[in-house]
Amino acid sequence: GERIDWEPLVRGMLSGKRKSPAWEFHRALAELVVELAGRYPELPALLSGGVFQNRTLMELLLERMPAERLLLPSKLPPNDGA
Repeated sequence: GERIDWEPLVRGMLSGKRKSPAWEFHRALAELVVELAGRYPELPALLSGGVFQNRTLMELLLERMPAERLLLPSKLPPNDGA
């Protein structure tokens, strides 16, 4: 039943105040993952799918979350097909 409000992300991307719209998108997406994971602090954050092959996104996440909290694919490829 929860919804994600994308308006701040889009406004930030279009504001021109930051490095670039692409950078703003990656930053905002990382913040969203951190926020959602923070709602369930007793659980690990399982990150899977092709989007988490993005180096920029992963670096931003690792800056914001303890690595022990993140579960990343190791036995299967991280692509959407796995």
